[in-house]
Amino acid sequence: MASLHVAIPPHALTIRRANPIQAKKAREIMWTEWHQGQTLEEWMKMCDEMDKCDFTANGRLIQWVLVPRDDPDTDEILASCETYRRKVALSSPSISVSEPSVGVGYMIAGVYVRAHLRRNGYAAHMMRLIHHVLGSPLGLPQFPEAWGAPPVECFGDATLCCLYTDVGEFYAKCGPSLDTTGWRVTNKRATIWKTANHTLKATHDGVKLLDEVELKKLSVKDEELLLKELSHPLPPHDQDAVQRFTFLPTDGPLNFQLKLFQLTASRRPSGALAWPPETYGARLIKPFSSNIVFAGWTFELLPEPSRLIVIRIRCDDVSLPKLISAALDVAIVAGLEEVEVWSLPDELIEAAAISGGLTFERKEHWPSVMWYGLPGKEVQWMNNERQVCLDLILQAA
Repeated sequence: MASLHVAIPPHALTIRRANPIQAKKAREIMWTEWHQGQTLEEWMKMCDEMDKCDFTANGRLIQWVLVPRDDPDTDEILASCETYRRKVALSSPSISVSEPSVGVGYMIAGVYVRAHLRRNGYAAHMMRLIHHVLGSPLGLPQFPEAWGAPPVECFGDATLCCLYTDVGEFYAKCGPSLDTTGWRVTNKRATIWKTANHTLKATHDGVKLLDEVELKKLSVKDEELLLKELSHPLPPHDQDAVQRFTFLPTDGPLNFQLKLFQLTASRRPSGALAWPPETYGARLIKPFSSNIVFAGWTFELLPEPSRLIVIRIRCDDVSLPKLISAALDVAIVAGLEEVEVWSLPDELIEAAAISGGLTFERKEHWPSVMWYGLPGKEVQWMNNERQVCLDLILQAA
């Protein structure tokens, strides 16, 4: 059904950082879509607690609203979203430069337009405007005159911006001008293991389960290795054509996912033998491995099926089955139905299948990248294992 609202033309719209009243209104609107059984009071309390954390405080989380240019303080917002500022490591631009660089990236979540305002192009225009808030000017075209004046607030520090989409290629149409492309979809691969197909084991030789503190300590070492790996040059024929990047796990992503679960862990699965879980990962220990071989995870009850979600994994084809077996045991004790990991590299797919995993392309939650760096390169999002940002379905209109 078409909206009864009379659409406001793009030149009469602008994007702005939400004022306190608008921010509260935006979160109340988000609750209607993503509450997952929480009351409005519980939802707002969860948001308030997340706002106190180091990964969102001091401007790292910002709520944005699309509003009429002549009434920017209105609480009748037309569209809204959130951005999360994160550090990204970028592979060196040439063989002569061995060290990766560290820049700024953003994740966008919670893109939403209320039902009665949809089909007016508000979400698309908001996403077009946000490029001119976040992106480096080096990677942006001139702001279109047809859109009126540029946004008042401009960071201009982003090398890239990412999101997860449930509306297919919609965000590719939301470029920084009408004739440029927006976000490009990347790896849609997911692998799942069903707990019903797994037998609970009493012990796992060579595997140590990790609590929250141990996982965070291990992530520091993992990040050091990620930076070293990005410093390894690609083959000469790929060096000028490929740009690799990764979000740094210690700069918020890991803590974000664990905190989000802990704030919603009061809902106990019906089949849980113990709840809430106290294990957030597993690693191989000597003599089975002298290297850092581990998986970190969190838990999600809704939407069904309930699952243990692997948010970071570092392993080879030999160690993968050991780590997944440990994860399956934890999932069974927690009463969960699946273990899930995104974007397994090609070299692990066969080992995943042998261990009972099913790999497929997801129909939703597609990772997408907008690149503001030097043009002409294929951009590869490394270690994209669902660890960067709150997993809010992006509802476009």
